[in-house]
Amino acid sequence: MITGQELRLLRISARLTQEELAKKLGGYSKQTVSAIEGGRRNVGLEVASNWASACGYELQVIFRRLQLGEPIPAKEEPPIFKDDSEYGTKKNKRLPTW
Repeated sequence: MITGQELRLLRISARLTQEELAKKLGGYSKQTVSAIEGGRRNVGLEVASNWASACGYELQVIFRRLQLGEPIPAKEEPPIFKDDSEYGTKKNKRLPTW
């Protein structure tokens, strides 16, 4: 089975806060997410699957990576460039940071 620490790594790899994940899971509080990650609450296969899905992963892939000792790939950071094709150019422009 998957541990709370491994579920925490999924959340961190997905670049989600405990509060953001709780909202995606629906019906969970930040405290519940913290308790699961801290090993104070056990989870079944259904919760682990929902957790992985909320983080953008497939549970089977996660199990396989853990078996092989491979790291869980981090999700990409939000892009800081956008395509400027609406202005007829192919350049990428840096988004303003206001």
